[in-house]
Amino acid sequence: MRGGRAPYGTTGVLGRRQALRLAGAGLVAATLPARAVRAAGGQDPQPRRGGHLNFAGLAASTADTLDPARFALATDYIRGHMFYDGLVMLDAEMMPHPALAERIESDDLQTWHITLRRGVTFHDGAALTAADVVYSLARHKDPAVGSQQRVIAQEMADIQAVGPLDVRVTLRGPNADFPSMLGIVSFSIVRDGVTDFFCGCRPLCKSFLTHIDV
Repeated sequence: MRGGRAPYGTTGVLGRRQALRLAGAGLVAATLPARAVRAAGGQDPQPRRGGHLNFAGLAASTADTLDPARFALATDYIRGHMFYDGLVMLDAEMMPHPALAERIESDDLQTWHITLRRGVTFHDGAALTAADVVYSLARHKDPAVGSQQRVIAQEMADIQAVGPLDVRVTLRGPNADFPSMLGIVSFSIVRDGVTDFFCGCRPLCKSFLTHIDV
């Protein structure tokens, strides 16, 4: 422990375990095809810009999106892992491990302190900041966003940047599962203020098209 705070790996009586396992099951299953795609493309040792990626999933819709808040299906989770990173990542046992967050700590399991990794940048070179995390988490609470995780996000009563790389999240009540909640792909981190997820991901992705075979 650091400074008397319990690290995110603390175990105990866990709330929302079933909900997290359902969401996490999609996450774990979704990562496998994405890794297989990356491995299959390893013949050329030199990375190259450009090109196209065709991906076939078991489900598709004309409403498919790159907005992580609106991910609902396993295919969405696969796509999300291709484009985004989260504060933590979940292993096969649904345990959280550091990703964009260097540490997630709490004294009382209600007020959580998130310390971000230094030197992390978005695809366009912009540095990751606490403002990006605040925006990414808080937008799930806005009914206009249509987040699939809005009910879970309502548990976050207050989300504040307390430093360039430090975020404080106060929950409505103690919850040891909070770090695991952040491992749901819908809580991936996006740029502060982005609303157009077709243009907001450029130049990483210049177009996103869906096609449904019937």
